[in-house]
Amino acid sequence: MVYGIVKNHGGDVIIESEPGKGTNVKVRLPITDEERRQDIGEKEKYKEKPSFPALNVLVVDDEEGPRNVLRDILSIYGMKVTVACDGKEGIEVFKRGGNISLVFTDLGMPGMSGWDLAREIKRLNSEVKVVLVTGWDVNLSSERGSVEKVVDEVVVKPFDIEKIADVIRKLF
Repeated sequence: MVYGIVKNHGGDVIIESEPGKGTNVKVRLPITDEERRQDIGEKEKYKEKPSFPALNVLVVDDEEGPRNVLRDILSIYGMKVTVACDGKEGIEVFKRGGNISLVFTDLGMPGMSGWDLAREIKRLNSEVKVVLVTGWDVNLSSERGSVEKVVDEVVVKPFDIEKIADVIRKLF
């Protein structure tokens, strides 16, 4: 997962291991002053919060940190967010109702993967939009077939507020 996140940011992971001596892990990420200025400029551009329809959203992630960050981002956009700690709880919450129209689900969860959760959500209501959240490299265009019908978009961890906004705009 770390490798996928680092690669998505143009970096590299170097692992050196020697039996009896231990393991050394180096994470290298590129950054320059120009990149910092561009990043600040992009954030300034988004100081005004985007306007979205009032959606009921379900966020499913077994990790509290990413789950809460995504919940907070979506709440800032004016959405009513319900969270679940795993796929089983996510299905229970979805079945209870609440008119959920958008689901963000982590890909790698114990018990029920994000793919499995997405399939079940679409089986229960094919109109619900499902966004797969992952630190791994997932390309929907190369994952044709049944996958295309269960996952509408992919968001890569760590979260980028603007990319989440773009995904919501695209779906709604």
